[in-house]
Amino acid sequence: MRFDLLLARLLDDVAQEHLALRRTTRYILPLLLLPIGFALAQMARGWLGLITGGVAVLVLLAQIELFVRPTVARARVASRDMSLFLGLPPSRAPRDTRQLLALLAPAALALTASMAIAFPTMLARAEPWQRLLALALGIGALLAIGQRLAQVHALLGSIERRLRAADEQPAPSGARPSDGLLDPAIARRMAGLTFPVLALAPAAQALLRAEAYLALRDFPATSDAELQAALADLAQQAHADELRHWLLPPVGGKIYLPIAANGVLARLLGDTARRLGMDGAFSATLGTWLIRLPPARSYAVAGRLIDALIAIGLAPPGSILPHHLTVQGDLGGEARVLSIVHLIATPLLFEERPGPAQADERPFIMRGGGVLDDMAGRGRQSGPRTDFVDGFIFAQAPGLDGVEHLTAHTINLRVKQVLAFGLQASRRPAERRSPAEQRAADAYIQLRASLRDLLTRYGLAGMLEVDWIDGRWSEIWPLILRMSELKERDTAFLREAQQLRDRALDAIEGAAAQAS
Repeated sequence: MRFDLLLARLLDDVAQEHLALRRTTRYILPLLLLPIGFALAQMARGWLGLITGGVAVLVLLAQIELFVRPTVARARVASRDMSLFLGLPPSRAPRDTRQLLALLAPAALALTASMAIAFPTMLARAEPWQRLLALALGIGALLAIGQRLAQVHALLGSIERRLRAADEQPAPSGARPSDGLLDPAIARRMAGLTFPVLALAPAAQALLRAEAYLALRDFPATSDAELQAALADLAQQAHADELRHWLLPPVGGKIYLPIAANGVLARLLGDTARRLGMDGAFSATLGTWLIRLPPARSYAVAGRLIDALIAIGLAPPGSILPHHLTVQGDLGGEARVLSIVHLIATPLLFEERPGPAQADERPFIMRGGGVLDDMAGRGRQSGPRTDFVDGFIFAQAPGLDGVEHLTAHTINLRVKQVLAFGLQASRRPAERRSPAEQRAADAYIQLRASLRDLLTRYGLAGMLEVDWIDGRWSEIWPLILRMSELKERDTAFLREAQQLRDRALDAIEGAAAQAS
C-alpha cells in the first residue's frame, strides 16, 4: 500500500473541504444573514420583540450551523483516523488571521447591509440604548459565526500541516480512484493478469490477487510469464489445501480497523480491499470500519490471506487488532470448548484495560447467520454460523514479533475449523456417521474428557459450566484471568494444554484429510 498515495489522497480531500468551506462562506452564509438585521431590531423594541426576534436569530444561526457542522465532523473523523491509523499525533496549527478574515468578510458585509436596512426604519423612534443593544447583538452574532469558522479553519489547517510534514513527496502519476491505495502501475498490471482456472474458494482467489500485488511490489522486475507461473503454483497449493480440508466447515471472519466508517480513509481502504477481491463495512457494535474476509475451505489459505493483508499494509503497522472468526454452522453451547482450547493453549496472557469495553457484557462467542453459506459468493443464501472474537492479529507490533504472535491467527483458525468438524461429527447420530466422522467424533469426545480432567486438576472446571454464548462477560472474565495467572506461574499447565490441543487437532484433521 502506497503511503505517499494515501497522503496525497488525504491532502486532496482537505483541499476539497477548504473549497467547500469557502463556497459556503461566500454564497450561503450571506443569504442566510440577510434577514438577521430585522430580527435584531425586533429584539431591541420590547419584551415581546425580544422573544420573537431571539427565536428568529436562533433559527438563522442554526441554519448556518447545519451547513458548517458536516465539515467539522468530517475534519474530526480525518484527524482521529490519522492519529490511530497513521500514527500522526494531533497538533495545533497557527491561526492565519488573514485567511480567517477572508472567510468572515462576506458574512460581515451581509450582516452590515441587513442592519443598515432594518435599523433606520425599525428603530427610528427607539431609545439610544436600544440601538446600542441591537448593534451589540449583531456584533455578538458575527463573533459567534467567526468563532465557528475559526474552529473549522484551524482544524483543517492542522490536518493539512500534519500531512505535509509526514511526507513531502508528490503523489504518483496515473493513480485512479478505483485503485484505492495500491500502486497504480502494479494495479494496471494486475488488471491484465490471467489467473489460474481452478475451483477455488473466494479466500483463495483473494489470496492470489494479494500475492500477485506483493510479488510485483517487492520484485518489480518480475516478468508476466514468471508471475503467471508463480500464481499457478500458489493456486495448486491452495487447491490442494482445500481438497485436504474439504470435509471441514468453511471459515471466514472480519478484521476491525481503528478508523471511522464514514471517513475518507475508510473509503480509500474499501476501494483497496475491493481491488483484492474483498469488501469493507461498518461495524454497528464497535462503531469502526472492518474488512470482511472471504470464506475459506482451508485455515491455511485463510491464515495466509491475513498475512498478505498485513504485508500490503491494510492493517496499520504496530497495531493489535481483534480477529472476528466465523465458522459455518450453529455449534451451540459446545462452541465454548473450541474457545477454551484456544485460550488455554495460547502462550498469550490476557488482562483487562480500563475503557468503554468494560461495560460490554457480550462474551467471546455469538450466533449469526447468512455469511458463509454460498462458497461461490457472499450472502446469497441464509443459514446459521458461529462467531468467535477470542483472537488477535499482531500487525508488526513492536516487541510482539515472535513466532507465537505472527502465527496466532493461523493457529486460531486451525483450532476453530478442525475442532468444529469434530464437534459437528459428535452431534450426528452414530449410525449416520461416515468412517471419517466416526474417527473425528471419537477424537473430539476424548478431547472433551481430557479437557475436563485438565481444567479440574488446575481449578478451572467452571469454564465448562458457564454459558459462553448467552452468558455474561462478567461471569467469564474471572475464569480467563485465573487461567492467565496460572499460565504465567506454572509452565506445566501451558505445556499440557498445548499437548492436549495438538493431539486432538492432528487426530481430527488427519481423519478429515484421509477421507478427502
